[in-house]
Amino acid sequence: MEYENKKIAVIGLGVSNTPLIRYLVNEKANVFVFDKKEAAGLEKYVSQLTGLKVNYCLGPDYLEQLRDFDIIFVTPGMKKDLPELLRAKAEGAVFSSEMELFLRKCPGRIIGITGSSGKTTTTTLTGLMVKADFPNTYIGGNIGCSLLDFLPEMTTDSRVILELSSFQLQDLTQSPDCALITNITPNHLDMHASMAEYIGAKANILRFQSPDRIAILNYDNDITRELASSVKGRLFFFSRKKLLDEGAFLNGTELIVRLNGQSEVIAIRDQLRLLGDHNIENILAAALISTLQGVSIETIAKVAREFSGVEHRLELVRELNGVKFYNDSISTTPDRAIAGLNAMTAPTILIAGGYDKHLPFDRFAKVVAERCKHLIVLGVTASQIKEEVQKIAPDFPIESVHRLEDAVAFASTRATSGDVVLLSPACASYDMFNNYQERGRLFKKLVNELEKH
Repeated sequence: MEYENKKIAVIGLGVSNTPLIRYLVNEKANVFVFDKKEAAGLEKYVSQLTGLKVNYCLGPDYLEQLRDFDIIFVTPGMKKDLPELLRAKAEGAVFSSEMELFLRKCPGRIIGITGSSGKTTTTTLTGLMVKADFPNTYIGGNIGCSLLDFLPEMTTDSRVILELSSFQLQDLTQSPDCALITNITPNHLDMHASMAEYIGAKANILRFQSPDRIAILNYDNDITRELASSVKGRLFFFSRKKLLDEGAFLNGTELIVRLNGQSEVIAIRDQLRLLGDHNIENILAAALISTLQGVSIETIAKVAREFSGVEHRLELVRELNGVKFYNDSISTTPDRAIAGLNAMTAPTILIAGGYDKHLPFDRFAKVVAERCKHLIVLGVTASQIKEEVQKIAPDFPIESVHRLEDAVAFASTRATSGDVVLLSPACASYDMFNNYQERGRLFKKLVNELEKH
């Protein structure tokens, strides 16, 4: 066993690292778990490790005991320049991650999907398409499910669809068999040192491919198109704007996959249930991957027509008194919120604002001024967003509130039949919520509690 009798640290006890700890214990490693939270805040995960021989180092000073380890598994997104980590590296510790281990151990064909936006929808669509024709398919990664527990049942015939974040990709030393980047736009600049570092992390999905592997890029995104020169494998594009000689593209209202000179229509735009141009790109990307994996056109077309979306992504919560309420809490960047706004065809009351990821709001403000009838702002970035919009439209109606409850209540009093109320924050949620899911669930609860009149 590779890890037998090794002294191993796992930093961060959460969704992906809990299966990692089980795996390492089964490999007879001497496992120490480090987390800055106290035990009381980790009961959900500690209970999943009951009966396993695990040592815990918890609380504010948790890293003080990070000494003399053979291997250190670091949770995605953790800054690597902490003094304790630098010291451990100088002492000779090898750094790894749950995803690095999985990529090395997985016997199946791995399809990795990343991007600044669209990766969850594309991963979900691809998973549905591939699994329909190849039942021995697994979907996981950043989408919320570690697949380490499933390794024993995987075979060389298995297909694995992984959503990968920039944090998971940043330090990887291997790439998936098929790699797709949906797009790259500014994001996570509160965590990455620069935009160049962020792009480099995303590009890591391509870096270690061999010539027989597959790379799929968005032709319409300047950054991903430029990455084509670094591709070592077989390169394919998808595009909403350009008719391609090979790849997936939109021609009028037809979504087409063209490979080896053969064109197949996989959907007609008006038949789709998903809203927005960005979702056309997601469907094209998923259809191209699936075709290259041997999925039938009939299966791809059926999934594309029937798929209604993923929770918190332009999710229609309710229509009340002729007003449609949409939950787009996943929109944690200005670019993503712009895509949500562009998908709306009715007069829109927008709820925006939240945690500051150090991203510019100028383009977002311009779209708000052009496409919205009213803006409601809250959170840390409320004044920034308000200021940017007022630069463009000084008299634009903006309401500042302190809570999401106040935002929904105000929106419901201003909306009239035929309007849309859209939660598309353009910001992360960490100033007021644990995550975007919690924010979206509260929005849905508040909307469903509104009374008819």
